[in-house]
Amino acid sequence: MLKGEAIIELTDVKTGDVEVLRESNLVTNAIPDVLNGTIWFIDRFWSSTKDKNYPLYNHLLGGIVLFPERLEENPEKYWAPYYLEPTGFASNVVNSGTETRRGSFNVNESMPVINDAGEKIGYKYVWDFNTSQGNGTITSVCLTHPQAGYNWYGCMDSETNKRLVSYIEGAKGMAAANVTGNWYYFTRCFFADRETGYAYSWNDAGKIIKTRLTPYPSLSIVESPPYVETNPDYLFTDAFDISGTAFWTANTSRKFLQLSDYEILGVTTAGSGSSTTTVKWIKINVRTAEITEGSWDISEPLGRAAGMVTYSNGNLFWVAYDKKSVYRINLSNIVDITQYLYESGAISAGDNYSSLITAPSGVVLGPDFYISDKLIPTVKFGNFQGNQLNYFGGFINGCYLYNWYYDYWSGSGNYDKFNVALFPQYLATINNLSSPVTKTAGKTMKITYTITETE
Repeated sequence: MLKGEAIIELTDVKTGDVEVLRESNLVTNAIPDVLNGTIWFIDRFWSSTKDKNYPLYNHLLGGIVLFPERLEENPEKYWAPYYLEPTGFASNVVNSGTETRRGSFNVNESMPVINDAGEKIGYKYVWDFNTSQGNGTITSVCLTHPQAGYNWYGCMDSETNKRLVSYIEGAKGMAAANVTGNWYYFTRCFFADRETGYAYSWNDAGKIIKTRLTPYPSLSIVESPPYVETNPDYLFTDAFDISGTAFWTANTSRKFLQLSDYEILGVTTAGSGSSTTTVKWIKINVRTAEITEGSWDISEPLGRAAGMVTYSNGNLFWVAYDKKSVYRINLSNIVDITQYLYESGAISAGDNYSSLITAPSGVVLGPDFYISDKLIPTVKFGNFQGNQLNYFGGFINGCYLYNWYYDYWSGSGNYDKFNVALFPQYLATINNLSSPVTKTAGKTMKITYTITETE
């Protein structure tokens, strides 16, 4: 168990008057979910995973973000709305850039918290914001990942940092290796049911396959864990056979999507470019084993299903056949369709590459754009396997982006590879202030955030 406390000190540079606020906060489930996410590869990739995650206080914590609005105090809802502009943010480094919302880590005053027995039980983070940094209304103060604290959505240091999900360059290759044998199924994993502890994937024989998720042990926030051989049970079993369904026998491009904690949606289409597209679909309830299927006639020319479609907040987002726009299709009313035009030519994705995925916050991401109320261009994702996300790529269990890709250019003769990267813009704590404060150019600000372990 963790608990946190924040102290905000605003100092008037002319009078020296100091305004102090002290607030306790909600600790979310973000860190446990990161550690217990899609980690059936824990034994295979332990060294690289450990190096990215531990110790927790400076790998999965160490960033801060300040919001002008209150956030919902729900430990399960630890993704801030992507459209909510922060007042400020900071990481575990000194700010040497031009981004005026970013503060600096106070190296001298930040330190481990020691109890009376001399044991490390937490960490005290201190950030400083000068008169030009973090100005505006502050209503909520949250701990986050160091990289997210350095480069929150829309960071304006340079073109490189305008990337909506710049984390990919920072975390690429956290788990990457040639895929052989049963690991092939992991590359097609599209669904995780944390309640039952199973992950789901599919194979070319029309089987939906399940395997166990492997949890981390209970770990200290300040101590790196020793490696412990867990001998996880990577037993693959057939969960559902859909090989005889109309959906499967349509023999066209397929994509499986997670609609909820318990429901799978499969869609398939040839992507012919005609004015109306027939989409065959199948729904599977993994808790009740109920399977339903049917077809839709969508009055728009949709692209191939593999990689060209994603699901978010009750809607399908589907790339047009000519790759010059994206359609939003309301699943509750499939004639309710909105078109988002891509004004820079064609979307930079081929038929075999993912052009749309849904981030944990609900935002729909493309190779060089994202969609909120409109399609907004960004720079490309970065060097994550040649700027491409294969059509089996996507987010699973909230925190991790995974990607299976063809390594055509390696010359190794083994073309199947697997990458996993952490999406870091989670909120490890949510601290809504009892009353908002306003930081102005006439004030400096110090934020001290202490997080400790409790019984």
